[in-house]
Amino acid sequence: MSADAVQAIKVKVDEYLAKVPVVNEQVEKIAHKLKVEKAYVAVSIVAVVFLLIVLIGGGDIVLDAIGFLYPAYCSIKAIESNNKDDDTQWLTYWLVFGLFKVVESVADFLISSIPFYFLIKLAFLVYLFLPQTQGAKVVYDNVIKVHLVPHLGITASSGKKSD
Repeated sequence: MSADAVQAIKVKVDEYLAKVPVVNEQVEKIAHKLKVEKAYVAVSIVAVVFLLIVLIGGGDIVLDAIGFLYPAYCSIKAIESNNKDDDTQWLTYWLVFGLFKVVESVADFLISSIPFYFLIKLAFLVYLFLPQTQGAKVVYDNVIKVHLVPHLGITASSGKKSD
């Protein structure tokens, strides 16, 4: 990382801290005692909190946040937009995500023995929600639609609603 990039991050952190005076004062006190810049203190605090969450929650909290927070934000944007395609994309994501969580909880005893499962799950969740990959649609079309939908008695004409 170049010095310019570090400087830009420090400026952004300082700008953010200036917006929250209560936190800014405390960070300044700590920075003064440690004789370091307050941006370094703020980033260090965030990093320590993040590491504690990962260590205490075993990473599941972080993974669930990744699989939930960004998609929730995008879902709200989709609901508020006039475009129905993004509504379908995020509804499909939530269906696949929900089924994934159910399968994951049932098969936990098997999953816990898979090496690097944390990274595999992270990659899968990102694949599902990225608009560029349309991963949730791929999983729906190739797995859910083929293997689950026929057993539910839903056909294209009876299952789809018209707007």
